[in-house]
Amino acid sequence: MTISPFIVTASTNNDTIIENSIVYAENVLQLISQNSINFYNIVDRSFGTNYNPILAESIRKQWACGDFSNLPSIQVISTGMSGLAAYAATTNTIYLDQDFLDSNQPDLLNTVLIEEFGHFLNNQIQANSTGETGSIFSNLVQGVSLSDQQLAALQAIDDNGTITFNGQLIPVEYASSVSAQSAVDYVTGNGPSTITIADFNGDSKLDLVTTDYGSNQVSILLGNGNGTFKPAVNYDTGNNPHSVTIGDFNGDSKLDLAIADYGSNKVSILLGNGDGTFKPAVNYSTSKNPYSVTTGDFNIDGKLDLAIANYGSNKVSILLGNGDGTFKPAVNYSTSRNPVSITTGDFNSDGKLDLAVANISSSTVSILLGNGNGTFQSAVNYSTGSNPESIIAGDFNGDGKLDLATANYGSSTVSILLGNGNGTFQSAVNYSTGSGPESVITRDFNGDGKLDLATANYGSNTVSILLGNGNGAFQFAINYNTGSGPESVITGDFSGDGKLDLAVANYSDNNVSVLADFVPALLSFTSSPVTLSYIDTATNDTFLSSSGTVITGNGGGPEATYGISGVSASNGISTAVGNYGTLTINDSTGEYIYQPNNLNTLTAGSYTDNFTLTSNDGFTSTSQVFTVDINGVYDTPSHTSSPVNLSYIDTPANDTFLSSTGTITATDAEGTIVTYGIPGVIASNGISSAVGNYGTLTINNSTGGYIYQPNNLNTLTTGNYTDSFTVSST
Repeated sequence: MTISPFIVTASTNNDTIIENSIVYAENVLQLISQNSINFYNIVDRSFGTNYNPILAESIRKQWACGDFSNLPSIQVISTGMSGLAAYAATTNTIYLDQDFLDSNQPDLLNTVLIEEFGHFLNNQIQANSTGETGSIFSNLVQGVSLSDQQLAALQAIDDNGTITFNGQLIPVEYASSVSAQSAVDYVTGNGPSTITIADFNGDSKLDLVTTDYGSNQVSILLGNGNGTFKPAVNYDTGNNPHSVTIGDFNGDSKLDLAIADYGSNKVSILLGNGDGTFKPAVNYSTSKNPYSVTTGDFNIDGKLDLAIANYGSNKVSILLGNGDGTFKPAVNYSTSRNPVSITTGDFNSDGKLDLAVANISSSTVSILLGNGNGTFQSAVNYSTGSNPESIIAGDFNGDGKLDLATANYGSSTVSILLGNGNGTFQSAVNYSTGSGPESVITRDFNGDGKLDLATANYGSNTVSILLGNGNGAFQFAINYNTGSGPESVITGDFSGDGKLDLAVANYSDNNVSVLADFVPALLSFTSSPVTLSYIDTATNDTFLSSSGTVITGNGGGPEATYGISGVSASNGISTAVGNYGTLTINDSTGEYIYQPNNLNTLTAGSYTDNFTLTSNDGFTSTSQVFTVDINGVYDTPSHTSSPVNLSYIDTPANDTFLSSTGTITATDAEGTIVTYGIPGVIASNGISSAVGNYGTLTINNSTGGYIYQPNNLNTLTTGNYTDSFTVSST
């Protein structure tokens, strides 16, 4: 029999979803507790090994037999939280956010609840480990394997915070299970084709709007401010709405909507009430098959106007605004074939808004320069990749001039057209994306001050991120899975945590996927800088290799790779030869080996080998110095033979003075070969010779064998004489 302690202490309509998650969590915890080896493997990996084993075993036995009476109660609160859920050790309570529960996400609730049970267990067994231990625990007990890199990244997260409940500030550990790898889906109308964001109800939380091509509606999803959204509320439009733009069209400081209705040749205006609701649509005629709509003040009268790309007539319609939410009749301007996307910008720096239009059938962009009075000059066309579906403007090379980017469905590329600042553009440069991109947006995703790109790829069910280099060029695409048939993508901070999230309109799934904290935290080394030390001693003849692992973290973002600065990897291994040894590193795991040279060849002193390690997760890169210190080099040989003293005694009968020979010896304690010589003398053919006052000394540089050949001592007058030489060994 399962014993459950849970008491939901707030009035809520979400009892069933909570109870179902409790049952799920209990079943998982009971299963892992019935195998003690599995249980402690998870505990050790989640919390470390510095915990109270008696308390841990007591809890394991309770859970194994279905007794969960030790688990904390649950309190649902509607205000005072900045996350989905949190555990407070001081009150032994799990707090759940009411808006999160209202979003009806049972799978996410399962994960979050187990995460908070992990925080509880960490506290109960007195592990007191830091980092996002609850998330590690939740992943492991649900069978999700974590690499050492992922584990280190989670351990680097600070999940501490506070909540306010009943006027009391309570310290908590927040759940952070929503990650860039796990999308949360929200139902919309049929065939969402475009998505954008704004704060429609004035609560400083970002909301979503989609055009639902198949159900003739727009869907409004109000944000809860924690990364989740309320269920969609739908409003009728004209037939086949394909695009939406946002602006205050009647000057009441409340955001309104303008929708291009492809099937009814209309633009629908839905005036906002400022509370997240909208008035019924009022329709205005356009040209044939309006496909995309944008807004701007084209006649500089302080009132927003509309510009619409009409697929069926090869025209752009301009509807000048009256400032009261109504618009004048459309005036049309020719483009190239089948325009499908439109954006605005001051492309010739004259202070007047211009238009850029993507023409899918002619694979061109049309530029219509504005006259500042609501009229436009004739289109000038520039080639792009095949079948451009979407266009945006941004300064991609940092020269203060607007550039263009198009998403090209037919060639699975984005085209970059750098602006010259006078209304003309350079030839397109193309970069590959996922298959069939239908939408492109720009934002600085990795916080380096350079604009990046994101595309929604209908053909491959992915989003591509192309990081900008700041000079107009872009790096290779990084792809992330979405729902089926993504047609549009938008980015914003939906959870208020300072990190960018993504929302994708999935045409075939009739939903929106929200990828919270999509862009990871900046990558950094979580392992300490490596410093290896070798100490040379008299008996240290062999210097062994040193090995270990370096680790980086990015808050649970994409897995990073490793390398050595300035080195190209071969078969996944980077190798650099230093002054005193060789460093190799595994690009996937961060495992390294340093193999020192024969340090016995060094003269006495201290030496340092430095390498720069690098790591890259596709968004950001980081580096760290790898240092090898070699100290106390012991390489001074000592003479083992006594100093040589030769004596010659001149007598009346001693007319011939013979040479004297012998060998001097020196040894090196480490076994290094010793050579001999005479200081100040340059050897010749392995022999050093020095002429003294009374004879000549020669020494074999390799063997230490010497010969002293005295001069004719008979020429000396009576007395005592000395010849001295200094012999060296190295």
